[in-house]
Amino acid sequence: MILRLSLRKPRSFYFPSQKFASNRILTTFSTSFWYCGDSNLSPQPNGRSMADNHPLPPLPRIEGDLDLALAVFTHSSLAFASANNNYDNSERLAFLGERVLELAVTDHFFKCRPMLTVDEIDMRRKIILSEENYKRWIDGYELRSRLRVNPNIPNPLDIPQEMEKFFQSYVGAVFLRHGMGTITNWISPLIDPNNTSAPLPEYSTSTPYYNDLPPPPKGAPPHLPGSPSTSGLLVTLASFHEQAAKNGFHVTYQAQSEGQSHLPTWTVRCFVNNEERGRGVGKNQKIAKEEAARKAWASMGW
Repeated sequence: MILRLSLRKPRSFYFPSQKFASNRILTTFSTSFWYCGDSNLSPQPNGRSMADNHPLPPLPRIEGDLDLALAVFTHSSLAFASANNNYDNSERLAFLGERVLELAVTDHFFKCRPMLTVDEIDMRRKIILSEENYKRWIDGYELRSRLRVNPNIPNPLDIPQEMEKFFQSYVGAVFLRHGMGTITNWISPLIDPNNTSAPLPEYSTSTPYYNDLPPPPKGAPPHLPGSPSTSGLLVTLASFHEQAAKNGFHVTYQAQSEGQSHLPTWTVRCFVNNEERGRGVGKNQKIAKEEAARKAWASMGW
């Protein structure tokens, strides 16, 4: 039996009428999900689908690596360079995450049976990675409130490109932390609620992308608080000195450089009440001092 489905034009995408055999129904009732294989879901009277109320799959966690969390959740308006950060900034993570996400979505539709054509796969991939879905995922996972930004600028997540980069940087972090297996088990049910991928573990047992990074800590990973004032992620020299003064601590620094005069490496030690509590290394004294202050903050348990 041949079914002819004519779908209405959603936003800027056009869905022409298509013919599908009864054992090959691949359609969508909103831009949130595509179904691979037979689906028992049908459009509701309001034109939307039961899929719109489908809960998102669990979000893989990236806690346990301070540098990684720092790169993901600190906007460029607040980020500072660090010689010891393995990931540098969210721009690099977003570049990686964009390609990992495209691969995961493409792989999902590539595995559909009966097989889809290249054009069908490409069309579905573009629709899945839409502005509407990025917003739904960020809001559904409550990631918006976790991004630290300069309070003196408009919220960058109101800009579609910035919103997409933020989610992509999280995808890149998950890939580095847990590997492609966790990405696949997360993204497939994210774009297709009928997918039966295995539930995500608390921490993946797959080999992380960076094999030379220290293993995750035993026990529960640390929680990233929502308030910048209680987090070491946004430490500046001013905030560190203010916190030290509130607690009656005296802060001093010792700095030294080595290497060639035109390309020195600075090492700064931070002392709290004459006890070394943090050490930073950087290409200039300011970077090294900020790193030392951030580590001293963490050492003091602030």
